[in-house]
Amino acid sequence: MNILRINFDELYRRHLCRHSEFGINVLHIVSVWGVYLSLLAVEFRCLRSLFPGASMWQLITAMLMTLLPWLSVVGINVSKSVLLTTGGTAIALCLPAAVQPLPAWIHLLLLPLWHQLQLVSHRYYSVHLDMSEFAERYRKGWRLSLLLAVYELPILVQFFLNNLRGDLGERQRI
Repeated sequence: MNILRINFDELYRRHLCRHSEFGINVLHIVSVWGVYLSLLAVEFRCLRSLFPGASMWQLITAMLMTLLPWLSVVGINVSKSVLLTTGGTAIALCLPAAVQPLPAWIHLLLLPLWHQLQLVSHRYYSVHLDMSEFAERYRKGWRLSLLLAVYELPILVQFFLNNLRGDLGERQRI
């Protein structure tokens, strides 16, 4: 599993084995947006502490620059439409992260709660398909967790773009 070179279509097909229902993907993207918002809010507050004389726009620009390595890695492995939508989503979260009033420590407390929303969603959306095709390549553990941390937003973006296009694969018709 090389995070820099993945088969995104395969990773997406794996995702559909446990996340083929529309509702679970809605809850997952809300929780992923929450994670990104909290992480960006913490980053903004750290930048503001490090550079107290900088304007809000300079700090937001710095935040945007920190997204570039992640978007570069993602961009190697996904379609242009997924990259543009993923990048646009992350960029769109920078302004709310900068202007909302909560302190960084609250955002640090929110991070596990956002993750908990994902876990709870599996109670209500329980369709699971056979994942044995992916078991050897995507073994549970820290590598898979890191891979999903990098690619979860692009995977969810792919799901919603497919739904907007009406391009529903066999696994999504469930």
